[in-house]
Amino acid sequence: MDKKLTLTILKAVYALSLICFSIIFYIQMNIKIITNFIIIISAILIILEIKDWYLGSRIMSNKEENHSSKERFLLSKLFSCILIYITPVYCIIQGPNLVISHFVSSITITIISVLAILAILLEKKFFYINNNQGNNAL
Repeated sequence: MDKKLTLTILKAVYALSLICFSIIFYIQMNIKIITNFIIIISAILIILEIKDWYLGSRIMSNKEENHSSKERFLLSKLFSCILIYITPVYCIIQGPNLVISHFVSSITITIISVLAILAILLEKKFFYINNNQGNNAL
């Protein structure tokens, strides 16, 4: 199976699990399986992203590009990983410890899930555009 297809499928499953968790959390059901699943798949995806960063930075170092483009690439990847993988997991883990109403917590989890899903879609489009510009330059 292709690496990009596998990563796309894992990201789709992650997005669907975030949607399911938001709905289940709003209904006030406590299902630990989906919470653990989101944490595990997020860890797997962030490890795969770090591996891609490493391979991408090696490819960029072999090409003769300026230093600022490498920094922008790594900074944008870091920002997308924080938004997509770290923030939802942090919110899910810290949710029971917060002293706020369930309604506010539900809205927060929903907003974070929507932002993570949008970031997944934008990341795919943004880095696809960057890869095509890099290939056209060669």
